[in-house]
Amino acid sequence: MFSKKGAGDYQIATESTPLTLRKTPGKSGIPLIGIPKDMVIAVTKTSGSKSDDWAYTSYKGIKGYVSMDFLKRVKAPKKGDSIAYEDALYSVISVSGKKVKAAYKKNTDAKATSAVIPDSFIRGSYTYTITSISSKAFSASGKLDSVEIKSESITSISKNAFKSLDKKTIIKVPEKKLSKYKKLIKRSGAKLEVSKKA
Repeated sequence: MFSKKGAGDYQIATESTPLTLRKTPGKSGIPLIGIPKDMVIAVTKTSGSKSDDWAYTSYKGIKGYVSMDFLKRVKAPKKGDSIAYEDALYSVISVSGKKVKAAYKKNTDAKATSAVIPDSFIRGSYTYTITSISSKAFSASGKLDSVEIKSESITSISKNAFKSLDKKTIIKVPEKKLSKYKKLIKRSGAKLEVSKKA
């Protein structure tokens, strides 16, 4: 018997391999897709909270069941929280219902040659919209050839946000935000080429 009692956001807590999403609950259920370790998913119902119970969720549009053995409950985001997503850290600015405003806090991939600041991303049942870029956001980066700002919701860029970047690094921004973002980037103290993204 499944119920909404255990509904919420959970992190995949396998040791290394993806967690299998199955068509029906139980180890004999047909495998549909693997969900990567550390991914946060939204669970809408569970068969209970015991280790042999199952949770109903979806990943990349595919709905199915995963074992509760490998799920770790995730607390709701709150102001000031640091959230890891793909190759960056984000800082929660505000939360309204299931909508979160966040700052791009730090690029965490030191080997990358390019970085992308997304418009938004979904983590569990929450949608995060990127509205600012924090100071020293690229201090952990290696030599980046470019930084692409996909977000059209940026309202502030902190001083020294791009301080660690090579002077040849190109900042790519949405065409309709080119003028506004050029001003924000200049105010941050950066002397980098800013162009519209292709």
